[in-house]
Amino acid sequence: MKDLPVFDRFVEPVGGRLTDHLWRLADTLRGRSAPDAVTSLAIDAALWFQRSSGHPLPQTIESSQQLAAQLPTEVLALQRDFLATLGESEVWRYLPGLISVIGRDELAEHVATPSLDEVAQAALFARRISSEGPVTIYDPAAGIGASLVAAGRAADTVGLSPFLLAQEINQQVALLAEANFYLAGMPSRAAVGNSLTDDGFEEDLADFSVSQAPMGLDWRSSFDAVSELSDSGRAFRHGLPPKSDATWLFAQRALEKLESRIEGGGRAVVFSNSSPLQERHSSGLRQSLLDNDLLDAVIALPGGILPNTTIPIYALVFDKRKNRNRAGLVRVVDLRSQFENTPRRASARWQLTSSGFELLQQSLRSTKDSQLARTVPVERFQIVRRRVRSMAPGAVEWNIDVPNSESLEKFLAARYEPGEVTVSETEVSSSCRIEVEPLFERDEVARWALKMKWPTSRLATVVTAPPVLHPPGKAGLSSTFAVAAASEEDATPWLGSSGAVLSIAVASGRADAAFLNGWLASPLGRESITAAHRRLGGTLGIVRSDSRSLMQLAAEIVVPVPALAEQSRIATEDAKLKRVESLVRRTRGEFWEQPTKGQEFVSKFDDLLDESPHKWANDLPYPVAAALWTLHTKETVEAKHKQTFLFWEAYAAFTATMLLSALAVDESLRDAEMPGLKRALNDVGLSLERATLGTWSIILQRLGAIFRDMLTSKEMDQQERVLRTFGGVARSSLSRLIAPAVVRLVSEANNKRNAWDGHSGAASQTELQGHLDHMNGLLDELRAEVGSAWRGLQLVRAGNASKHGGQISQNAELLLGPSTPFRVTRLEVADMLDGERLYLIAPPGDIGLALQPFVIMQQSPASERYTSYFYSRADGEGFRFVSYETAEQSEITLRNPVIRQAIGTTAIQDPLTP
Repeated sequence: MKDLPVFDRFVEPVGGRLTDHLWRLADTLRGRSAPDAVTSLAIDAALWFQRSSGHPLPQTIESSQQLAAQLPTEVLALQRDFLATLGESEVWRYLPGLISVIGRDELAEHVATPSLDEVAQAALFARRISSEGPVTIYDPAAGIGASLVAAGRAADTVGLSPFLLAQEINQQVALLAEANFYLAGMPSRAAVGNSLTDDGFEEDLADFSVSQAPMGLDWRSSFDAVSELSDSGRAFRHGLPPKSDATWLFAQRALEKLESRIEGGGRAVVFSNSSPLQERHSSGLRQSLLDNDLLDAVIALPGGILPNTTIPIYALVFDKRKNRNRAGLVRVVDLRSQFENTPRRASARWQLTSSGFELLQQSLRSTKDSQLARTVPVERFQIVRRRVRSMAPGAVEWNIDVPNSESLEKFLAARYEPGEVTVSETEVSSSCRIEVEPLFERDEVARWALKMKWPTSRLATVVTAPPVLHPPGKAGLSSTFAVAAASEEDATPWLGSSGAVLSIAVASGRADAAFLNGWLASPLGRESITAAHRRLGGTLGIVRSDSRSLMQLAAEIVVPVPALAEQSRIATEDAKLKRVESLVRRTRGEFWEQPTKGQEFVSKFDDLLDESPHKWANDLPYPVAAALWTLHTKETVEAKHKQTFLFWEAYAAFTATMLLSALAVDESLRDAEMPGLKRALNDVGLSLERATLGTWSIILQRLGAIFRDMLTSKEMDQQERVLRTFGGVARSSLSRLIAPAVVRLVSEANNKRNAWDGHSGAASQTELQGHLDHMNGLLDELRAEVGSAWRGLQLVRAGNASKHGGQISQNAELLLGPSTPFRVTRLEVADMLDGERLYLIAPPGDIGLALQPFVIMQQSPASERYTSYFYSRADGEGFRFVSYETAEQSEITLRNPVIRQAIGTTAIQDPLTP
């Protein structure tokens, strides 16, 4: 079977001569009804195609020829002249493009987006087709038939001869569909009517079906007829959904039509939002579909892939001829992070990436688990709700939802410590919910706790009463902990306004309230709270503030539970740090009352400030750590003064390289942002032709802001996109690495370098020492801001790899800290890493962010394997790299074509150089 290509995204024409023509055509039609104008143009295009090709016109178009005459002859001439420039194999692109541009407001809902068409293509033809020949493809709510055309083209690609069946309730839109099929050269029949009540092809069967019906369509006006069909067993045998949403009715129409004669046929794709998959009224209907083993795959798609909305979209893939090895199983694929910006003027915000389409094809043809695909038994979607009671004083209760595919004992062991809870023997309720998100949840707290060798549990297990939400200004209760937001930006989703406090009474023998309060206020604790909101509150993360809902929230918040004595010790140490903070604030106030006695105040903190910054090197990637350690080894003021700026250049260059590398992964983001980065550099006379601290500083400013916006977006798909772009890094680590404070400190270091090192005269020892004192202060601030965050995104140099049973295992040197030789570690990776290349990997992740070669480690000779070099500038035919550590060669010139590709004449340099 041939692999399907990623078909041209013709529905959203956004570049080249087709776009120019369509917008020029749109300008001539201002003031006219868009649907009528599009219909007239479509009929005229069909008439032109009939004259040029000789293909006979469909009867409905032939009888509608007079509609073309409603437009001025000069408008029709403009269209015909352009059509004459298209080859016969290109004409099929025209009508969807015409509707997307001219009819986008009134007709957009009748045109599928290219990404959904690509998903349908991959899903319908995921299985190997056993033979060639005619096949029928059906759509019960066809719109202009773009999805059918896309499916038909895919069928043709794999050696089939498609015939299209389209039903559409709107007569004008159905006429457009027939024109679309005719221009695409697809044999077809179209029926006008309500497919829910009247099947326009009652005697016909189909090999494949596709449905992107209007989501949330109210069908109460058809209720009597639909109910009669269901009661008689003639249709809708799996049940009726709520009257507010007809999605499952269209899905059943698509399924009922399937009766394939070929191996690999009998498949349908239905697009839906999350409500029909999870709302309780359709539970029995979903259960019937699973009981009949009809569901083959569920594909989670990015929000924003449809026009004018960011709601999550799912593709449900049904199969009436499941292979034996897939019986009773459902393939779940997570493409939520596999999206890129759509081109300018496109109606949808995002589109599926080409790599996402390839990943989908691979995932649907396999049953092996990977980072973005799982195979689960159908019982995974059958949920049993039970009541849980805490063993802590107060015996609070909450609900747990246990998948039928998992034993109760295993489920409890994964959430609670032994003896923490008891479970009711009777079920509270059972339901069928098709949920994707829990299968791919990133449990950063569990990963962190595993590293700390601490057990975890749920917050509900240590409380003695349900939580209470206090408005701003109200004091917390005694024997409680309270988490309050310092500002609106810091507010967790439960906080209706800045300063609101959640109070929970803690069992004194189970947990230390101060420990829990401190941990939940930490970045990782807030991530745990946010994750709980996502699990409980759906896409928007909204949880009600009543006591029962807050108790359920507490049951979802993951917390570490080390030994009580250790909790108390940590809480005591944290209290000391708070007292130090209080002392510093008080002392600063006193200092400014008597600034001439500043030394007396500062001397109180001499011991505290005596910690050497070079100790931080153990938490840094080797190229940066080596520069910091070299600073520590310098003995004279002059040498330290020079090396301190080399360290800042190393830090800025490495961080900017990380950002440029992440940008290179996301092609659409790169194409959108590189021109702006070029302008920002050009405005101050900089480029990558000659990289300076100023160059890296501006890259940090611009790209850091872009990735921070994505990381803090209210859209979960955006957050997941940026985390995956950076190799699956934890949110808490990435937020510290690209924090505004880091950007500010690098910018200030650059300003001081220009003032003190690059453009100043001779300085005395006293002046140099003053400079050093200031730069050491900046270094202390950088260390305080970043801390150990680089341990969450570790630098490795790839080594030998082996593959066993589909799993790739690869050796890699861990380049962390200033010590050499490097420790060798073993990685389990999704794709083999290129040998000797540098990657950033989030432990224990299986994907790596390949570093652009602005930072390199020499491969040979042996004496140079532990020396890092940073890109400096283009130098004739080569590229100059410099080392910021003590090395045999302080600079080298390389002519490696890989470096030229990244720095020389391709995407990285071209947008950046004037």
